[in-house]
Amino acid sequence: MAKEVFIPVQARRGLFSDEYIVEIKLKGETIVLFVDKELVRIEGQEPGEDAVSALLSVEILREEGDQVTVVLPQQPLSHSSSITVPKQWVKAA
Repeated sequence: MAKEVFIPVQARRGLFSDEYIVEIKLKGETIVLFVDKELVRIEGQEPGEDAVSALLSVEILREEGDQVTVVLPQQPLSHSSSITVPKQWVKAA
């Protein structure tokens, strides 16, 4: 069974009332995906047009040294559904 954790993201209001648009910045690349609100922990005020800091619920696929590959809860617009992030980004659920 995969372990659920959180990674830092930027979130803003989505097209529908039950979703956020989430951005993950990795090595000069920005990954964008639409996710259900229940998968995001907002750190501060609710997002609007401007993005706010948040945590996204993901599952760990594998850990290698100081890197962790996680499975995103939704398919990003232009990326695979798994990404590798620094281990220090991972927060316990």
